[in-house]
Amino acid sequence: MPLKGILKLSSDLPAITDGVVIHDPSIAAGGRQDVEIDGNGHEIFAVQALPAGITVTISDLKLTKGQSAAGGAINIDVGAGSVTLDNLVVTHNQAIGHLTGFASNRGLGGGIAVVTGSALIENCQITKNAAVGFDGRSGSGGHKGDDGGVASGGGIEVSESASLDVRNSIISKNVAKGGTAGRGSNGRQTSSSIWSATAGSDGGNAYGGGIANLGVLILEKTQIETNLAKGGRGGNGGHGQNAGPKVPIDAHSLGGAGGQGGFANGGGVSNQFGASATITDSTISSNKAIAGNGGNGGNGGTAKTIGAGGSDGGDGGDGGVAAGCGIESSHGSLDIEDSSIVGNRGLGGKGGSGGKATIPGAHAGKTALHLDVLGGGIYSSNGTLSLSQVTIAINSAFSGGGISIFYDSSVRIANSTIARNIVSGLGGGIDITSSSVTIVSTIVALNISHFSPDIDGEIVVSHSLIQHIAGVQSATLKSDTIVGVDPLLGPLQMNGGLTPTMCPSLQSPVIGKGDNPDQLTTDQRGLARVLPAVGGAIDIGAVELG
Repeated sequence: MPLKGILKLSSDLPAITDGVVIHDPSIAAGGRQDVEIDGNGHEIFAVQALPAGITVTISDLKLTKGQSAAGGAINIDVGAGSVTLDNLVVTHNQAIGHLTGFASNRGLGGGIAVVTGSALIENCQITKNAAVGFDGRSGSGGHKGDDGGVASGGGIEVSESASLDVRNSIISKNVAKGGTAGRGSNGRQTSSSIWSATAGSDGGNAYGGGIANLGVLILEKTQIETNLAKGGRGGNGGHGQNAGPKVPIDAHSLGGAGGQGGFANGGGVSNQFGASATITDSTISSNKAIAGNGGNGGNGGTAKTIGAGGSDGGDGGDGGVAAGCGIESSHGSLDIEDSSIVGNRGLGGKGGSGGKATIPGAHAGKTALHLDVLGGGIYSSNGTLSLSQVTIAINSAFSGGGISIFYDSSVRIANSTIARNIVSGLGGGIDITSSSVTIVSTIVALNISHFSPDIDGEIVVSHSLIQHIAGVQSATLKSDTIVGVDPLLGPLQMNGGLTPTMCPSLQSPVIGKGDNPDQLTTDQRGLARVLPAVGGAIDIGAVELG
């Protein structure tokens, strides 16, 4: 394709079903993309049903303004085959759900969707793409409206039967936005029919502002930054029947309840339902998870009712939960090495207001719960989590500023630094609920909470520094654990290597007090782990001062 300039599509390109290389041969490897393909609202590349051993390579292009329900720019559904994407800029593409049933009201992979087969993405920029769940229709005739559609993978979606390896790439400023729910139907009675007001439907959930993974994901030397997962708003409840014939107490004049706001799972990365993710030498930073607000309750009707409470307003819907502002992993396995998870934050959904009571003696609906943010850096539930030489810092949440560990998780944290995270609730560094957590040669310090600054929950700790143990419910603290001491860490910054870290000072109590169960030869930065002449132990934490 020895061309320059912009190629603007008037329809979807034909599907690719055999091995081919698509690139601009006029530029040097890794050079600036001189050819831009403007999808003009069409899907740009669909790679489908490749035979085993066959690879399609697409490189050295800019792909923009593509649109489909799955993979706004590129849809990879290759079965036994594979696809390589190299030196691409994939930007301003959209995956938008359509209102033709549950399977298609979801927006999957704003930039790229890997549906089946294997894919390699290297030296690419995946930026400013959006996965958007469809907005639900309002209810009518006594029927509820539609739930908001799910949005999954603002930048990239990896489905259950797919695997993806991302190397030396930037995934930034992408958005997964759940659809707004439809409102409930108003109550009504006519000469031929009668129905009650219905509740508002639930807002669409959002998974993975940058990447949503349901298959196998490997991230190497990649930046996942400033992405957003945003849950959809819950629908308002329908209003009760207004003045008319006498109606029975079966709620025709009660206001309908508001729907729940959509959840926001994984501002940067979501890893769910049997998925496996491995992250190495990468930075997950400044991502957000913002849950949807609950819908308002419908107002009670003015009809004359039989029995007390017949014209009460409907209760507001609960706000959604934001989980894992950096990374969310539920019912999956997550393994992170030599990486930093920093500066991520979120916002829980506000509860909807209760509906008004419009006649004497009736009651207004209740304003619903404002739900919370769990896991500023990482949220892990019902799965496994392994961290080795990871810096988790300056994240914020309601609970678990650094990490929130929920129900039946098995967690091992080794040679890491968890510091300067902040919560308004429990567990400034780590919040643990009903899970098994082991901490080895790790710093957990300088985190902020009014109740449990560093750790809340049950832990097993050895060769580590835990500055504050207030809030620790039950702990096995080996005699080699340092408690109640400031680790004297420097600021979060580039101290060598590929990711930001926090170096201890020469006077830090962590020097020469760590353990090396994994036989590490380098620290998070890739610099040598040096055994001191006296004591023979490495330093506690992700960085070796030597």
